[in-house]
Amino acid sequence: MITGMEKVKKYQIVQLAYLNYLKTSIKIGHKEKLMVRIKSRLKFRWISCLIFLSIIGIWKSYT
Repeated sequence: MITGMEKVKKYQIVQLAYLNYLKTSIKIGHKEKLMVRIKSRLKFRWISCLIFLSIIGIWKSYT
């Protein structure tokens, strides 16, 4: 027969495992958000660089 203390211990173990799962899932989600931000910034830099170079090319072709 399971005593009250054993039930509490099992419940605490399950609780700790769930908290650990939440921590790791939050960390993984945060890393994914950072990667999306970095990728979008890189895309913006490449697009702005291409626009700038095309403007310079057009300007030089007229002069």
